Amino acid sequence: MITIYRGWGKLVPVIVIAMAFLSYEIGSSLGGELANLWCVGLGLALSAAILFVLGRTLNGVPDRTLVDPETGEEVIEEREGIHTFFFIPMQHWAWPVLGAGFLSLWESLP
Repeated sequence: MITIYRGWGKLVPVIVIAMAFLSYEIGSSLGGELANLWCVGLGLALSAAILFVLGRTLNGVPDRTLVDPETGEEVIEEREGIHTFFFIPMQHWAWPVLGAGFLSLWESLP
């Protein structure tokens, strides 16, 4: 089995699908197909903001400085991209999701 996420990267599709579903239901209660597209676009934009903030928070762990005991040489271990989905850090998923939200908003214009 291929693992397509690391750490909390599995939250990327959960957040996007949950926000899209919730916003679709809100649009359905408002009525009309254009209201659905408009609400889904806003829901995707909101999920992009959540992904960006959550990804920056989780992946914002500072680098670690290690010291070799024999030589005393310092080595800096970079810790970027710990929480990934399809090998892409969580915060970078915000951009395609935001693009999908803007596309949905664009299509909802009369």
